[in-house]
Amino acid sequence: MESAILGLKNATAIEGGLTESLLQKFIKVSNQEQDKKQAIRQKIFAASEMDLMSKLPNVNRNDPNSLEWIGLLGQLERLRNSSPGTDSVQSIIKRMMEKAEEEYKGNDEFLEKIWAIRKSPLKSEQIGLYPLEDELMHFIEQAFKFYEENSQLLGNSQ
Repeated sequence: MESAILGLKNATAIEGGLTESLLQKFIKVSNQEQDKKQAIRQKIFAASEMDLMSKLPNVNRNDPNSLEWIGLLGQLERLRNSSPGTDSVQSIIKRMMEKAEEEYKGNDEFLEKIWAIRKSPLKSEQIGLYPLEDELMHFIEQAFKFYEENSQLLGNSQ
């Protein structure tokens, strides 16, 4: 029960407040069977990747890593009507890139696999990832593309 309440509290940070949609999402995620999610994860990920899975942020945890990711997603949610190239959005994307490097040190294949799953609401649900709205996912993807393109331009000009 404590984990569920913490998860709901952290989910409101991503969503920007408590809404009926958030409650519906949270109930759906909470009702999923843990054993079923674990079995699906084991089919998708190699044993070495399962260790990396445990590092993914989780709205039901109060660890600093999860809380920072939740905060970053919440900031992007509030900015999603902005241009993906604005300084404030790009600052958040830069921090996400730094965190991904810190946490997953060169495991780009794992990160690409997670991102592909994350873009599919069904697959995200199957492995127990917190559901993010399609509009937010599209905005994040645009912001990452902008970041990567500009990083390459800066790298080429130096």
